[in-house]
Amino acid sequence: MKRKLFFDLDDTLMVSIERFSETDVDDSAVSIQVGVTTYNSFENQKMINFLHASRIYNNCYMLTAASELYAKAHNLILKLGFKDDEIFSKQYVAFKKLPFDIEKENTFLIDNLDINSSSSKEKMNFLGIEKENYIQVESYYGSPNCSDKDIEILVKKFFK
Repeated sequence: MKRKLFFDLDDTLMVSIERFSETDVDDSAVSIQVGVTTYNSFENQKMINFLHASRIYNNCYMLTAASELYAKAHNLILKLGFKDDEIFSKQYVAFKKLPFDIEKENTFLIDNLDINSSSSKEKMNFLGIEKENYIQVESYYGSPNCSDKDIEILVKKFFK
């Protein structure tokens, strides 16, 4: 049976910074419009490469505290490859409802936040998983990409 890997969006797969003026542009960023707000977004390419490779062996989903509109816009523009029914935003977490069953031992959350943060606890509770199935990775803030150590740990765990 394939494992279910839930990837956090912000500061794990990418980072976004709200643009406050038309001159607030970073040429190395991807510009993403969400409603009336524009973001300069930076991809964590190593983590995104891991996500794409993971799809061969695992079922992959996005689990984010961000809004559904924000998550879907970033998924589309950054070509993260999640289908709409693989994106679980704060709206899902608030209603504590997944459209499928979870096997705790085969479900993992990959996130940058401390395992004891309220957001991490809320996500783990939503998934019904224990601390052993929470993988904390280094926070991504634009440059450089995530550490090779994080990728090595993830590969060893999920590409057995």
